[in-house]
Amino acid sequence: MQEFNIDYIRHEWEYIKRRIRTVHNGSKIAALLNGCTLLDLDESYTPPLLVIRASAIYQYRNLLPYVEEDVVSWAIEMTMGIPCQVQLLPPLQGILRVSPPRDAGRHGQTPVVTMPPVITEAQTTHVTIETFPMRRQHWSDPLKLEYIQADWPQISKMIYKKDNGGEIAQALADSQPVALHTDSYPPTLVLRALNERARSALAHHAADGSLTVALLNELGHVCRLRILPPPAAPPSP
Repeated sequence: MQEFNIDYIRHEWEYIKRRIRTVHNGSKIAALLNGCTLLDLDESYTPPLLVIRASAIYQYRNLLPYVEEDVVSWAIEMTMGIPCQVQLLPPLQGILRVSPPRDAGRHGQTPVVTMPPVITEAQTTHVTIETFPMRRQHWSDPLKLEYIQADWPQISKMIYKKDNGGEIAQALADSQPVALHTDSYPPTLVLRALNERARSALAHHAADGSLTVALLNELGHVCRLRILPPPAAPPSP
């Protein structure tokens, strides 16, 4: 089996970005990743921590929310079959450069220190990124149905906040986790929709991968998804 290290990730990087292109905003995320440098894989973490650096501040600001939502982690695990955390570093800032004037040797002038351009408060763009509580279930913990069921209301609320009350969050609120099959990788989480509208929305977002990504940050694991229809109405007397 191939050793999981930084060289292996670099070798698979294009395939990882192809996987990312299959999710919502995937083309944008993959394009932002094109300008990132893969620096290191810190294996002292569980799971290992991949450190990447953005090459520009706009790239860092636009990519960071997707890294925090574990989109890149999801793509690595789905492509390589190994869980991996990702840390995005901002670009290196300007470095002071010291250069002598052309006639310094003749007149004994001191070197000129070239400073990076000063950016005023009015020129900066403030980006506020909301943070959320840590996952209730750690990456290294095996998935358990009873934990998912106990945390399901909170999971739905967290996704509701991130999804701005969108269709995925509404559908999850109208569903229940009823089974977890762990006999193959990745495990399969079975959701029972409580109404037809939720079933349709869950099936759609499970097919395009966006539901998997939404649940990944809350469960800490990649899961296949199976959507069951609403329970049949009891026969009328």
